[in-house]
Amino acid sequence: MTTPAALPSLAGLAWSRHKKPGFSTRVASHVSGREVRVALMSYPLYEFEAVYNGLASSSTAAFASLGSSSLQSLMGFFLQLLGQAGVFLYTDPDDNSVAAQIIGSGDGVTQSFVMGRTLGGFTEPVGWVSNVANVYLNGVLQSPSTWTFTAPNSIGFYSAPAAGVSVTADFSFAFQCRFLDDQMDFEEFMSSLWKLDSMKFRSVKANATPAAAPFWGNTYSIGGTLPTLFADFTTEGVADHYYYNGATAANCAALLAALGTTFSRSSPAYYQNSSGVLTLASSGVLRFDWSGGTALGILLEGASTNSVTYSQAAFSSHWSVGGISITDSNTTGPDGTGDASTVTDTTANTEHQFYQGTIGGLTAGAPVTESIFVKAGTLNYFGLCFQGGSNPGSHYAGAVFNLTTGTVTSTSVDSAGSAIVGTSAVAYGNGWWRIAFTATLPSSETSVYAEFNLSNSATPTFAQAQPKYAGTGSGTVLVFGAQLEFGLPFASSYIPTTTGSTSRAADSLSAATWAAITAGTLYVQADAAGVTQTQRLVQIDDGTENNRATLNFKSTGAGEFDFVKSGTAEADVTAGAITANTPEQIAAAFQVNDFALVVNGGTAATAASGAIPTFGKLRLGQDSGGGNPLFGHIRQLGVWNNLRGPNANLQSLT
Repeated sequence: MTTPAALPSLAGLAWSRHKKPGFSTRVASHVSGREVRVALMSYPLYEFEAVYNGLASSSTAAFASLGSSSLQSLMGFFLQLLGQAGVFLYTDPDDNSVAAQIIGSGDGVTQSFVMGRTLGGFTEPVGWVSNVANVYLNGVLQSPSTWTFTAPNSIGFYSAPAAGVSVTADFSFAFQCRFLDDQMDFEEFMSSLWKLDSMKFRSVKANATPAAAPFWGNTYSIGGTLPTLFADFTTEGVADHYYYNGATAANCAALLAALGTTFSRSSPAYYQNSSGVLTLASSGVLRFDWSGGTALGILLEGASTNSVTYSQAAFSSHWSVGGISITDSNTTGPDGTGDASTVTDTTANTEHQFYQGTIGGLTAGAPVTESIFVKAGTLNYFGLCFQGGSNPGSHYAGAVFNLTTGTVTSTSVDSAGSAIVGTSAVAYGNGWWRIAFTATLPSSETSVYAEFNLSNSATPTFAQAQPKYAGTGSGTVLVFGAQLEFGLPFASSYIPTTTGSTSRAADSLSAATWAAITAGTLYVQADAAGVTQTQRLVQIDDGTENNRATLNFKSTGAGEFDFVKSGTAEADVTAGAITANTPEQIAAAFQVNDFALVVNGGTAATAASGAIPTFGKLRLGQDSGGGNPLFGHIRQLGVWNNLRGPNANLQSLT
């Protein structure tokens, strides 16, 4: 919408000024004196009257204080508008700005609001907003990238404010007006000195309908160019922000169909739903994962194997125990069914544990990860530990977790070469945690004892890596879903077992075809369960590893942008620091002899030489052969074909 011209500000404007708000009311009077009144206007129109005691017609300095040719400025303005026909903006010196003005309340759906101002308890739309200084949600200042202004008086959010959230703003405004007459009576009372005894004008009806909701994809434009592909997988079922080749998709399935994408996984797999419940996805079904009520995007993983048996049922008959008793399947587990078990300590002063050993399959020097779902009973601490299968008394490592906070409170490791690699805790609904512990044992060990231990203290006395205490006979915790994974330095999603070890197949997500491009920009927001191995985020290739462009989490804990043409490395740019289980934002851009990578808004890392291979496929979470799999989430993905985004845009994207 074109901004109307503003009424000239001239020095000859004199007192007095008039401002007259008015309504239109239909009144029907009865002979009895009673009346029926119907208001025909919800908001007033304002009539203004101004007087100009001095207007100079000369362009010389004879009346410099009035401004040279000020008569021509005002008269010409009137003529340009064709009298009453045109509209203009009038900034009232005493009524032109507001601070912390309430303009609406969120309902979780509405994205656009009409901007008004409150005067003495009466709120009405303003005619024309001239400048928006700040926008707030519940008093919190919002980044300009989250909202947009549409003339004359609408503010729009790319994501609808939540229900009950107060929308306020600081802004300036003007009245949109027209003249009340098609004539003006200018009087020359001295040579080249004129006056205008009365200039009347009136406001026009202010817009009271909010503008259309702003297109969410505009947030991700580069220099006005929308992405070829953009997907926000964290909005599935809520806002469904998916866009491809100029069209929006109603959901992720529609986007994948438009892309010609193939997804496969030859086994069922678990994820956490929006209610915090452990949920099983069928073979070939994408997993939209959550944690603590926060959407994490699509969960993609490589293959893995759970090497313990009877991982969630029949603990009492298929696990070795010491200092405990187990009541099988007597309480509701993290999957919402009654298949969790209660573990109770005995009165002995010993380790209170259930375990399996000796479990073979450990490669020399490789990590091993133990995990379990656990919930506090009368005890609030729980320990995970390994012992070497061939020398358990000398090779061990373990950690104790707080079951209220998920934090590790103490650790134990031998001095013979074992090492703790990492720990994690993920909250599920109804007080459940999935805790995990990773360690390496000396290279002589090829099997382990997998041990799960009750603890009555944040800092217990350890027997090797096992908490030891005098039980009460009533100390309890609830357990479900024990898991042991060889070779992974973190826990992957839960894999249930019965009589033997069980494997989960890898996720595979790739587009059948992709455009042949010579330049482009890539953006990914993703997280990984661990950062000690290279994991593919997004890859464009020709179906092989010989011609490819990849964004990776590198094994050194950095972001990486890697180019290969005809089997020869062309460019390899690294930047930033990557942290496990943390949403990282990475953007990269390329054209011949010009490559850049930005991680989390940092300084761009660049390479100034390299050729562009021929591309034809797009894939997520693994390379063309299924290698270097991501164990984590793709939260957002953006691709701009044939656009080398400037480094500043890469920083703003991330």
